[in-house]
Amino acid sequence: TLVSDAPQARRSAYVGFDNFAAGRTAGALMAQFLVQKSGTVAVLVGHLSLRDHLDRRSGFEQVIDERCPDLRLVQAGACRDLPDLARTLVADLVAETPDLVGLYVAGAGNRGVVAALAKAAPPGLAVIGHELTEVTRAALLAGRYHAVIVQDTREIARRALEAVLRPETEEDPGPEGLLAIQIVIKENLPPAHF
Repeated sequence: TLVSDAPQARRSAYVGFDNFAAGRTAGALMAQFLVQKSGTVAVLVGHLSLRDHLDRRSGFEQVIDERCPDLRLVQAGACRDLPDLARTLVADLVAETPDLVGLYVAGAGNRGVVAALAKAAPPGLAVIGHELTEVTRAALLAGRYHAVIVQDTREIARRALEAVLRPETEEDPGPEGLLAIQIVIKENLPPAHF
């Protein structure tokens, strides 16, 4: 399985990072971005049926609950990774939540999120997303996103190929085979390779 695990399935390996830990990482970043602030923090997922999105949301919520008593968590919904739906959900969230201080985009749909925020982002809104793409890179450069949690797609491809070519007698490397969680901010953006 790639990116989103299905540990109950008959699979030879999982290639990706620990999505619960990635969500906790996003929560820790949000806590730092919003230190001494109060208000509402929202989570937007792509799909309620994908384990990676649910694990990210759970990890994020756990850290916010533990560390941020002055922040109220709300669900922005599931955008099914569709930019138009993401734009609508985020526009509605901004319109209906005057004390919105943070947004965690735990799935895709970033193009729609950025479009909605370009029209009506609350001042000082902290936004954390996933995966470094042309859209999230531009959002970081424009100050619309504050951080992006990244999985190295080249490393995913390399490890997936290794897993496919591994003899059936070899076991899945398990948790020690997980990819590193990378945090990209405006100040450490790697060169574009799109």
